[in-house]
Amino acid sequence: MSAQVNVKGNKNGLVRRIALAGGCLAILGGATAKLVANRNAIETESRAMSTWVERTPVRVVAPEQVTAREVVSSPGTVEPVSEVRILARVAGKMVSAPFDVGAKVGSGTVLATIQADGLEERLAMAQAALGKSRRDRERLESARAYGGVSAQDAELSELSLKQALKEHADVLRERSDQSVKSPLDGCISSRRAELGAYVNPGDELYVVSSCRDVKVVAQASQDDLGRLKPGAKVTVRFDIASDRPLAGKIARIAPKPDQIGSYRVEVAIPQGREVVPQLGATAQVEMEATASAGAWRLEIPRHCLVGSALFPQVFVVRGDSVVLCPIVIGARDGERLVVTAGLSQDDRVVVDGQINIQGGTKVRVLK
Repeated sequence: MSAQVNVKGNKNGLVRRIALAGGCLAILGGATAKLVANRNAIETESRAMSTWVERTPVRVVAPEQVTAREVVSSPGTVEPVSEVRILARVAGKMVSAPFDVGAKVGSGTVLATIQADGLEERLAMAQAALGKSRRDRERLESARAYGGVSAQDAELSELSLKQALKEHADVLRERSDQSVKSPLDGCISSRRAELGAYVNPGDELYVVSSCRDVKVVAQASQDDLGRLKPGAKVTVRFDIASDRPLAGKIARIAPKPDQIGSYRVEVAIPQGREVVPQLGATAQVEMEATASAGAWRLEIPRHCLVGSALFPQVFVVRGDSVVLCPIVIGARDGERLVVTAGLSQDDRVVVDGQINIQGGTKVRVLK
């Protein structure tokens, strides 16, 4: 009986050990499977991270839709803000005219000297007449104290003195007008004075123009007139320095057309510049005009551009790589380009990193 009990106990112990061993194996198998799964996930993530890191980093922008800014272009010419026609005030011979076109002159500078006809003789006669009138008046004043002068004689004496004073002043003014002076600081923009020539009052001798205060004059057609307003922004590109444009504003638009139907548009440009455009210099004038209702355009930063302005292209991100896309540029607005074809507002255009990529390059977009 005792032997049977021992055999049964041994069997029960063996079963418990086998069950315990099976449980341990099951736990170990589950842990192993989890470790394998984790390792596979880590390897997959590592490969993805490695692929992401290996892609070329770039920054992108979306084309910006803005209200269209239309431009009216016209040739322009530099003109002075102010100019004065210098006219002869006396008749006579031109005995001095030392300044030529382009010469700079100051206010009060004697530009020419005219020798007026018979001036010295007329001055002597005027002085003699004035002296006689004064003596006559003195005699009348002395006689009036004794009642020997009528009211009519006194009035005639007074009128005679006033006339003599006027004639004497006129001759003195004529003598002063022999010296033709500049009324402002500027430069000679036109000369008609010829040494030795005979001139009459009203004859033009010079035109003196402001040298530093200049404006640019452009033209506008009847169709464009309604879209241009005083104060509108203007870009002026001088033919001799087109890479250094000047910003200005429309100062005045002529109310009436010229003989060919064009309207004169005066453009004010900043004063106080170190380099002043020469009078008569030519330029291309781009005047900001009122856009049509609902008009808009796409703009991108200028440094998105790849290649030359003749064949403009940009990199556009499509999926995980880039595509080199040709575009059409409408105009330049400072540091931005107006794109008229080749892009949509939803495109992502590479703005930084173009030097490291080409068409088809895998990229990662930096935030």
